[in-house]
Amino acid sequence: MSDDMARAAGRVIEVWRYPVVGLMGERLGRAELSLAGLSGDRAVGVWDVGAQRVLDAERCRDLRLARARTESSTVI
Repeated sequence: MSDDMARAAGRVIEVWRYPVVGLMGERLGRAELSLAGLSGDRAVGVWDVGAQRVLDAERCRDLRLARARTESSTVI
């Protein structure tokens, strides 16, 4: 690792994960991070059968009223 990479660029104060696309997330005490990103983040979405696509908070603002969390790798 180079000296530039070893220097601290900042400090992490909070980590949030959003298990379902468009829904409110959950604050984490600790998390697993890999090259693919934060484990469990945006792992599932709400499928709009009529539009044949995953809903997002821009198209369906009511999604912002719902919250998702994970327990033992299961989205609740």
